[in-house]
Amino acid sequence: MKKWLLVCLLPGLAVAAEPQQDYSFGVSDQVVDNVPETVTDWLLNQQRDSRPAEKSELSAPIYVDTQRRLADSFRTAIPD
Repeated sequence: MKKWLLVCLLPGLAVAAEPQQDYSFGVSDQVVDNVPETVTDWLLNQQRDSRPAEKSELSAPIYVDTQRRLADSFRTAIPD
């Protein structure tokens, strides 16, 4: 009887235990951690938040968003 109780409780104890190591890789790491802001992103945000030029065809926020979308398009693979 004690053996049966031990066999039933061991999996529950193993699941309830805290992990012994912190793994910094894997799919879950990408979901939990935010991607750090790059220097380019910081510069683009600075440009977007700055005063608009006196005479310009495009506003800075539109230009920055266009450049960011263009950069993102180069990061994705071309589908077959």
